[in-house]
Amino acid sequence: MKSLRINHMLAVFAAILFLSSVAFAAPTISLIAGSPDASNQTEIKVNLSGLSADQINQLKASGTAFTLEFDEGVTLVAGSVESTFFDMFQAQFDKAGTDPNSYTVPVEGYHQPLVVNNEGASKAMIAAARCTPTDNSTENELMKFKVEATQEGCVTLTPTVLHNDSAGYTTPTPIDVLVGSSTDPNIEPTDLNAYPVLIDSLMPPVSVCLGSVVDIDKDGLPDSWESEHFGSITVTDGSSDFDHDGYSDAQEYTNNTDPTVQNESGGPGYNELTDYRVTNLDIDGNGTASLGSDGVLLLRYLYNLRNDKLIVNAVEPSCVRCDATAIQDYIAKVKDAIYDVDGSGTVDLGSDGVIILRYMYNLRNEKLIDSAIGNNATRQTATEIQDYISPLIP
Repeated sequence: MKSLRINHMLAVFAAILFLSSVAFAAPTISLIAGSPDASNQTEIKVNLSGLSADQINQLKASGTAFTLEFDEGVTLVAGSVESTFFDMFQAQFDKAGTDPNSYTVPVEGYHQPLVVNNEGASKAMIAAARCTPTDNSTENELMKFKVEATQEGCVTLTPTVLHNDSAGYTTPTPIDVLVGSSTDPNIEPTDLNAYPVLIDSLMPPVSVCLGSVVDIDKDGLPDSWESEHFGSITVTDGSSDFDHDGYSDAQEYTNNTDPTVQNESGGPGYNELTDYRVTNLDIDGNGTASLGSDGVLLLRYLYNLRNDKLIVNAVEPSCVRCDATAIQDYIAKVKDAIYDVDGSGTVDLGSDGVIILRYMYNLRNEKLIDSAIGNNATRQTATEIQDYISPLIP
């Protein structure tokens, strides 16, 4: 009996899209929206609830068809519709233990369990099917997708309306939303009542509404969030770490933390290399950054001196990192992250090294940067350089 039902995948798929029958007490569908991520995308789940034990069994071989409608300013992210409820056909074939060729060949054009037909930016028709659950199949989550919202708007799920003369729909006709398969062993897969309708074509629309998410500069951070914390949308592109606490500004948004206040280390997305409480100009680790020790060590390192030539007469007695190996490993770890003081993309002896030594020698303003700014520098003024170096001094 099981083998017969599996080998009639074509009939199951036809039932999904075209057949209707007497509806029983129906489960309900809801749309559940998450929070916007750092890319300004919101995940929405299509969830089932109110399933009886018999309906759960009926859903083992099942299908769905519905339409998503998007308000102006809300768009479906291309390629984001996915499902584990309707797992890939190959996974279903493997679980069923059946040669798939006998029932995929007749279903011409359907090579995947999930079909999305976009009708412009405001609507998408979706259909999906399965012949058996797999080890990855979810129980209550039919599928999920992502949207981008540039203004307040809603996403609405409605029954699909077909108007296709060749398929017998000569006038616009709503079709059933969720179809299962009978668990009655006396019902054959070819019987009309073999596919009970669990949610019919009369289902009222269900919606979820999103707040306004505007990202004019396309940096993945909502402009309202940037303006709230930085006073402008141009201060950060998300990759920088404004408060130098080891969390990028994009990570601070994801973590729902204040990007202008240093947070405790070790949380999600923490990066020690950008935590200036850990990585700074105190190379020997004695708690201070001085010209005669740390400055000399950095200068020698950038001059490619290593081992004893690097540390001779340059390490403080109160050092934590005292031997050449520890000093070299530390500088190598933090060099690219913090010693590129002019933001040129490289750490150079004649620019970054000179500027840092001048700063430690208490030179400021034009005396700090005179003839020392590198090519392609993004920090070019004395104020920008001083503001950058200041947090590096413990």
